[in-house]
Parts: sequence; C-alpha cells; structure tokens
Amino acid sequence: MSIPSSDPLVQMCWTALRLRLVKGSELIVKTAVGLRVTAFRAMMVSWLAAKLEPGLNDHSIAGVSDPRHEAYAILALLEGAHLAVRADEDVRIFDQAVDLLRVRLDT
Repeated sequence: MSIPSSDPLVQMCWTALRLRLVKGSELIVKTAVGLRVTAFRAMMVSWLAAKLEPGLNDHSIAGVSDPRHEAYAILALLEGAHLAVRADEDVRIFDQAVDLLRVRLDT
C-alpha cells in the first residue's frame, strides 16, 4: 500500500502507523526515530549503571542500592533539565543539574 500523500507530516504519521508495536493491550506507535531514541536510552542506562556499579561495591557513592534504578533516575534528571532549558531558553538549568550529579558522584 502506498502512502496516501506527498506531505511529509502525513508520510511520517503513515509510517508511524505501519511501525506500531503492541505491548499488552496498549497500542504503542513508534517511528524509526522513536525506535532509535529508545535504543539510545537503553544504551545510556546500561552505560550509567556500569559506571555506578563500583560506587555500590566500594560505597563511594552514597545511597546506591541498585545501579540500574539510579541510572534511570540520572537519565530522567538530565532529560528533564534538557526540556526545561528548551522551555526557559536558559542553559544554566542544565548546568545546575549536571553540577548536582557531579557533587553526588564525587562523594
């Protein structure tokens, strides 16, 4: 079946519908970009968890009980800071989030 329009937005939506994924009873629609973002996030969580593992073992990072959960929290903090920077047009928000992480990881 061909895409019903030459409009780029319609083409993107049509492609997204064709690349749908079913999870449980929910229909999750992901574009090729969405799939790449998901893969990138998974890679970042794995990398962060691997970097946090020594902190768990030698207690050099306070409060780490599960490096993977901690990695998800760090990624969420950075993603949220990125959105706030875009909304407020103030890069200092991201810098403050990174500074908070540096202090946490240096203790």
